[in-house]
Amino acid sequence: MTVLLPVLAAACMLVAAITDIRSRRIPNLICLAIAILACARMIVEITGPGDLSFAVTGMVLDLAVGCGVLIVTAVLFGLGVIGGGDAKLFTAGTLFVGAARSVDFFFAVAVFGLILALLFMVSKMTVRMEGEVVAAFEKLPYGVAIAAGCVYVLAAGV
Repeated sequence: MTVLLPVLAAACMLVAAITDIRSRRIPNLICLAIAILACARMIVEITGPGDLSFAVTGMVLDLAVGCGVLIVTAVLFGLGVIGGGDAKLFTAGTLFVGAARSVDFFFAVAVFGLILALLFMVSKMTVRMEGEVVAAFEKLPYGVAIAAGCVYVLAAGV
C-alpha cells in the first residue's frame, strides 16, 4: 500500500480528535473522507501486484467487518452509550485498517479509551479537589481514543 493513504487517514483522524476535544462533535466530512480513503486503499490492493481473487476476497471481508461494526456502533448510539460521530469514525477507521488488522484496531482503541477514561476521572477529581465547580469534561471525547488507536495501527503496519 502506498504511504500516502495511511498518512492522509492519520491526518483525518487527528482532525477528528481535535474537533471532538473542542466541540464534542466529529464532522461527517471527516468520516466520509476516511471512508473514501478506505475505498482507495481497497482499489490499490485490487489493482496492485498479486492474486486478484485474494485481493477481492480481502475487500469483501473488509466491507463485511465494516458493516458489522456499523451495526454494533449504531445500536450503541441508539442506546446512548456512544455518540453518532464516534460510531461513524469507528466504522470508517475499521474500513481503512481492514479486516486483517481490525482486531488490533479494536484492542488499541480499547487501550487508548481506558487511558482516556482514567485521565478523564483524574481531571474530574482534580477539579473537585481544588473546589472548582466546572468539570474538565462533561462528556468523554471518545473520538480521541478511536483516532489514537487507528494512528497506532497504521504506524505499526507501515
